[in-house]
Amino acid sequence: MWTPFDWEDPFHAPQSKGEVVTIRTGGATGGTLAPGLWRMGPGIAGCNDDGTCDIVYSAPSGDETMVLLEGSAEVPATKSGKKYHFKAGDILAHPSTSTSSGTPSGTPPSGTKGDELFFGNIDDNPKDLTPFT
Repeated sequence: MWTPFDWEDPFHAPQSKGEVVTIRTGGATGGTLAPGLWRMGPGIAGCNDDGTCDIVYSAPSGDETMVLLEGSAEVPATKSGKKYHFKAGDILAHPSTSTSSGTPSGTPPSGTKGDELFFGNIDDNPKDLTPFT
């Protein structure tokens, strides 16, 4: 179930940006693991009317790995000032306590009703892909 994504950031003000659904909590060996999906768009908590979301983030819970599923994001690294452009399919690593800011954008595509299984992969031509049958 999608819920507003609220967090306390020790370096920035408390924030509420987009919605999140958690896939699993806790790691298999007792460590911290929090895989989930985070979405932003028009009418979603903390987002602008056009669906963009202005974020200042320091990954307070630990190092993060993200895959951008759709849309795009412009993210300047705060310390270096280097600007990164991410698009659907890109993977990024965000070290804990490393502040970045950005404005993710991209209105989700309108859904298409269908009764066929869809399988997607971020690599257009993976060597080891075994399709569902």
